[in-house]
Amino acid sequence: MSVSCSSERYRIGVLWASVMVLIYPIGIPALYYYLLSLNKDDIRKVTTVSDGKGGEAVEITRPTESDYESRGRSKNFVSYQDLAFLYSAYEPQFWYWEIIETARRLFFTALLVFPATPNLQVVGAIMMSVVFMKLYGFYAPYDADADDVLQETAQYQVFFT
Repeated sequence: MSVSCSSERYRIGVLWASVMVLIYPIGIPALYYYLLSLNKDDIRKVTTVSDGKGGEAVEITRPTESDYESRGRSKNFVSYQDLAFLYSAYEPQFWYWEIIETARRLFFTALLVFPATPNLQVVGAIMMSVVFMKLYGFYAPYDADADDVLQETAQYQVFFT
């Protein structure tokens, strides 16, 4: 309350906030995509095997040092194992799916406030829920089939809500 809206400090704060509002929804998914695309060949080598106890365990086929050298990267670069939190829930061919999931979350939490009327917000939400419902139903990107069913069911719930 002590900062005047006409002060220099306020203008700098508004500029800083505006830049940060763009960095998160655009910069973070772009960084995810960049890092995942650098490691997509290694991610595709990851296979899932049974652990013998009814569950599944991830078997990681580690790249050799020559794999890194052939791509002109050092071993200290961000490896695919460091990025497992972004791709491990998905089948290897869907190494990029977390970016789609991030876009879905951003749309439903941040972008729906921009249409001018509530009617446009509802129409936009219905249209996008159908789009994501079809994407999850058609591609079934999750490693576990139960997760695919759960996510598709969740998309139906979003649609009806």
